[in-house]
Amino acid sequence: MRSVSGGFGLRIYRAVLPELRASTSLAVSLGLTAGVRVVGWLAGGLVVWLTWRQYRQRALWPLTLYALTGFAVMYLSWPYLWGEPLLRLLITLRLMLSFPWPGKVLFQGHYYAGNETPPSYLPTLMALQLTEPAIVLALAGLLLLLRKVWRQRSCTELGEVVLLWFGLPLLALMLGNSYQYDNFRQFLFLLPPVFLAASLTLETLGERLKRTTGTILAGLVVLPGLLAILYLHPYPYIYYNSLTGGVRGAFRRYEMDYWGTSFRAAAAYLNRYAPPGAAVVVWGPPTTFWRYARPDIRVYNALEESKPERGFYALISTRYDADLTVYPDLPALFQVEKAGAILAVVRYVPP
Repeated sequence: MRSVSGGFGLRIYRAVLPELRASTSLAVSLGLTAGVRVVGWLAGGLVVWLTWRQYRQRALWPLTLYALTGFAVMYLSWPYLWGEPLLRLLITLRLMLSFPWPGKVLFQGHYYAGNETPPSYLPTLMALQLTEPAIVLALAGLLLLLRKVWRQRSCTELGEVVLLWFGLPLLALMLGNSYQYDNFRQFLFLLPPVFLAASLTLETLGERLKRTTGTILAGLVVLPGLLAILYLHPYPYIYYNSLTGGVRGAFRRYEMDYWGTSFRAAAAYLNRYAPPGAAVVVWGPPTTFWRYARPDIRVYNALEESKPERGFYALISTRYDADLTVYPDLPALFQVEKAGAILAVVRYVPP
């Protein structure tokens, strides 16, 4: 009797072991992801839904292990949670849903508070900052998905992924009043289903084209993005496509160098030409500048009360059109320009 029960238990163990291994590796990824951004649990929810959709009750044990292990990994890798994990997790989630960002957002030539951007903010920026081939392929893929749903009278697995991963979160962000700023860098997690829809179009075309033609097509699809990265280096994140006239057409209508990356080039100029002990007052993120400035250069934030009144270099970011209002009558000694957009200006305020 003992040998029979032992053999039965061994068969169960062997049957469950692959699921345990898969659940554990996925759970570790989930926990680490949620430890970086608590919204990472949405990815876990997607895994749970798709697994339950396919396996139903058979998935109960692996999914339970998946959730518990994911939470344990998140807890161990996130010291802030130690002591009061559930309470601090809820506090973090509430803060992330309505992050209090005090700045203004430039969108279509107008400035908005971060929580007052129009509903079209995210979809418009996605349409303007993805390459044209990606947009065309994604829209075509969406049409292909809708055709499959119409013919089969049921939603396909890919269709559910696009809906749950892209459609519903995008709709919630459009209708909510959460803070949105710096274009859509906080919402890059919405892009994978866009590319999945685009890949459906490529797959459909690949079935009808010869291998050589399909390879050429794939190369043409990625070419605009590669050329833009090379052309805009080292500022590829200011990319805008031809729907808004490129970077030149988007300048002063949409956000550009919001991280002040161009300050490194300004630092190189001042390191070369500024006299020893020179003072630099920064309109923009000063930390980006002083990382590259000479040790003897005195760096001040424009908001500081102790900043000098005269006899200093003014480093001005063009964000918020500050270059048009900060000492506009003084000539520009140096400016960082890329693809027709001015990113930063250096002026000297005499004694």
